Amino acid sequence: MSDLNGQRDYTSGRIRQKGSGFKYGAYVIRARMPRGDHLWAALWTLPINNQCRYEEIDIAEYRGQQNEVNNVEMAAHWGRGWDALTSKGKKVLTSTDLSADFHEYAVLWLPTKLEYYIDRILRYTIRLNDGHFTKDSSKRPCRGSNQPFDEPTNFIFNLAVGGPFFQGWPPMNSKTWTKPTFEIDWVRVYQA
Repeated sequence: MSDLNGQRDYTSGRIRQKGSGFKYGAYVIRARMPRGDHLWAALWTLPINNQCRYEEIDIAEYRGQQNEVNNVEMAAHWGRGWDALTSKGKKVLTSTDLSADFHEYAVLWLPTKLEYYIDRILRYTIRLNDGHFTKDSSKRPCRGSNQPFDEPTNFIFNLAVGGPFFQGWPPMNSKTWTKPTFEIDWVRVYQA
């Protein structure tokens, strides 16, 4: 695949849900991650209106490097904008190559916490009411409440090539990628 200018053998891609979005509930995605240096797959949410109120829930961020295929990062970012955030996250080590087969990635989003799961096993919990996100008043959103993560969001699924998630890029060689695809089998949202 070439980019729009026909100069590369690859390009990044993104799918974004449209519509009224969701607030609270369980979000479950069955996916198979890519494998290859500098491939950055992400399953995440972003508010419909993120003007001066940024609320990103990273269900799973993944690097396709040989030494990273059993790791994902799970995080939450809240603040005034993408460049004025308070963040909390964790790198989660699994016992399997996440590009070899499909796995379920989920977040249970409640008013007071985010619980992150892989294959129905709880891997990480973020408390939303412990003061972590609201302690820096210079980063608080300038609209809405001071309660983190209380806005409807939509899904974003993307596979980026390169970016600040990696050290030492470019150069990269797409011919060395053993599985340059990010496969989504299904998406389910459960709300009360």
